[in-house]
Amino acid sequence: MSFTLDLDTNRRTAYFTGQGSCDYVDFCVALNGLLNHPLYKPGMSTIWDWQRCEILLANTQICSIIETMTRFAGPMQTQRIGIITHEKNHDAAVTFQKYTETMTPNWRVLLFSSLEQVDAWLNGPSFEGTAGTTKQENSLPPGTTAFFKPQAPRNGLWMTF
Repeated sequence: MSFTLDLDTNRRTAYFTGQGSCDYVDFCVALNGLLNHPLYKPGMSTIWDWQRCEILLANTQICSIIETMTRFAGPMQTQRIGIITHEKNHDAAVTFQKYTETMTPNWRVLLFSSLEQVDAWLNGPSFEGTAGTTKQENSLPPGTTAFFKPQAPRNGLWMTF
């Protein structure tokens, strides 16, 4: 159906929240909105919140989305991507994670069950700009015991595609 975009320039993070059924066109429209946004800066972290949507993507479409993402942050630039998901979208999220890290070795993609978890990871240690990061930098935040937890609602979303 659509994604909502919230840019936090202080944290250098783009938040995408999906609603309804989200297909390839929805992803492309959202990414174009980010690329053309005046506050966007290359290298921003990205959070995809897939908890309230159904992801309708084929594997080839996931590859195409990742290729599009590399246009606004080159594959050799270090970047973090967090996907907040639930059981229904878990397979698509794992595929997205595997393809992204295969195609872009300096990017790190982790799956989360809440915004608090992904925020803790994004606010953790920075990457040094190399593909060989330490396990501590790529691990889940301390205290994370379960993959699936309900997310607290966020406010401040201001752009819908």
